Amino acid sequence: APAQAGSTPADPSELPISGALDDLGEAFDCARQLSLAFQDLGRRVGPAVASISSNLPTRGGQLRQVAQGSGVVVTDDGLLITSHHVVADGTVFRARFEDGREVEAAMLGADPETDLAVLQLEGESFPHAPLSTRAPQRGEFVLALGSPLGLGLSMTTGIVSGLGRKNLGLGIRS
Repeated sequence: APAQAGSTPADPSELPISGALDDLGEAFDCARQLSLAFQDLGRRVGPAVASISSNLPTRGGQLRQVAQGSGVVVTDDGLLITSHHVVADGTVFRARFEDGREVEAAMLGADPETDLAVLQLEGESFPHAPLSTRAPQRGEFVLALGSPLGLGLSMTTGIVSGLGRKNLGLGIRS
């Protein structure tokens, strides 16, 4: 007999989606492989991600934090890319890595219009995530890593939704 409304059928074959469940094995395997790939990328790229603090010196010689954000080291010698709004109001910059290491950084350049900034870390031989030379494609999977609010490594996924957009009037502060 069919299940009554609001009750659960005793036999799974009575579920309206039971036929669809037969095909999910391959889909679950594919999703699991994608999950493992993201985990592997996080393990490999995570050490290159830093929490950036932007600071101003006070009269007493202390530092006052004025902004915080994330950055990623892209070269072995410590070239780091972050957001312009993270460093715009500071003069002393520090990068803190997941392993607890903290290093000073100097501003090399910034572009308020694209909200990008480049810092040079003091020291050498940093874990890094080299920039790709291949252009992204619309619809491509992407993985974003950061250290928001200094809370440690964080990851999320998405897709490239658009390319080459200009004059968006987003009101990014400079």
